[in-house]
Amino acid sequence: MADTLKLGPQSAQRICSQHKDACSPFSDDDLTDETLSGRESVASSCLETELEFEQHFPESLENVKQGSNARTLYLQACECMGVVPIKRLLHQLCSDEIRITHRNLNDTDCKAISNALLVNKTVTTLDLSNNLITDKGALYLASAMVERDLVRVLVLAGNKLAYNSAEIFAELLQRSKSLAVLDLSGNKIDDKACVVLAEALKSNKTLQDCNLSHNKLSENAGTALAEALTYNTTLQRLNLSWNLIRHGVVPIATALSTNQALHIFDLSWNGVDDLGIRALVGGLETNTALEELNLSRNNISDSGFLELVKVLEKCRLQKLDISRNSCFGLNKALEILLILLQEEKTELKIVNIGQIPLTKETTQLLTELKTTRADVNIYHGYTTQDSYQASAPKQMNPCKILKDYAITNQLHSFQFFRALGQSNAYRETISSDEFVIGLRGLGVFDDHQIKDVVNFLDRDRNGLIDYSEFMTIFSCE
Repeated sequence: MADTLKLGPQSAQRICSQHKDACSPFSDDDLTDETLSGRESVASSCLETELEFEQHFPESLENVKQGSNARTLYLQACECMGVVPIKRLLHQLCSDEIRITHRNLNDTDCKAISNALLVNKTVTTLDLSNNLITDKGALYLASAMVERDLVRVLVLAGNKLAYNSAEIFAELLQRSKSLAVLDLSGNKIDDKACVVLAEALKSNKTLQDCNLSHNKLSENAGTALAEALTYNTTLQRLNLSWNLIRHGVVPIATALSTNQALHIFDLSWNGVDDLGIRALVGGLETNTALEELNLSRNNISDSGFLELVKVLEKCRLQKLDISRNSCFGLNKALEILLILLQEEKTELKIVNIGQIPLTKETTQLLTELKTTRADVNIYHGYTTQDSYQASAPKQMNPCKILKDYAITNQLHSFQFFRALGQSNAYRETISSDEFVIGLRGLGVFDDHQIKDVVNFLDRDRNGLIDYSEFMTIFSCE
């Protein structure tokens, strides 16, 4: 690792060596009226640009004098670096969570935030997803985290992190005794970067949840992660969806044969075919830990699904998603599965096969199963019996999902609208293509739902979504 990226014992202080005042903790007594006046002059511009939060966080910045050193250091750093402080962040610095998403935060913002983290004693969750953070910003944050070692959940999804960030977080994984959740989805992590992360995972004893979805991983990444799973004994959840692992699943399957820690594994959207399924079958035969497996939207055929069904009697899977694959005649395999469920020879409770239609024979078996195993849910397409109402997961209105996302993340409507546009400029219209890219970046929709949202909002079908159209999502129920 390059010297500029190493996290030494006092690296957090070195990060801001050119701003010594912003990095030196001091007591509340050191805050003179003159000092506070200077901080308020910086913060006033923040309030002018963030009036939408005033009603939620009405406290005066006068409270900084009685508040934490973290707030003070953050305000100092903002003034030294010419950064406009974020009112919401000032509020959250005294809570256990910092969530600043879709705000165009850059590396300089991270530098200011890292100053606050140096003395913070409360924050255990740091979510800076969907911003403009690069490897440099990651270094600032990781250095502060090493110094304090309090953060358990780190979410940097949807930023611009690449190879150097992988080196930084690899060292963080080796040093931290607290980090349990790491979300790097939607970045630029490739095979080379994944090799570095995987090496750190071999010896890590704290991480339980790792999300590397929506990156640039391929077969070599699968090989590296397989080796990590061979040694790692604490990782319980791994999300590799929306990559191109393909035959890289073969070594991963081999590792699963001995790994007894991983409980939830998402391999959807990875080009996995029957060769990968045969390898997974071999791994599942001796695995006693995996409970949820998502294989949806791959290239699995009828024969591949049949092989997978035959191993379900031996493993402990409770939830299996094989929807939207290349299976078109899997009723034979499904009949075997239903018999296994009826005889309680498998621990499966939830199975999703997607919109594959069921034959009369399969429908009859399913009807019998529903009367005897109320604890089992099979999600499927229509049946050949008109009198039978096929079960299917209740589909929530995607516009309602979008509305809930904005509310959960406390996003102002126009701020959210801008964030979904690629340029993030102040404008009242966004092209449909830009809007689609923005929705994908949220990581909460599939392609069908995205199409439904766009069709709902672009009512005049002009290829543009304006702000007034976007506002209609807030009336969705």
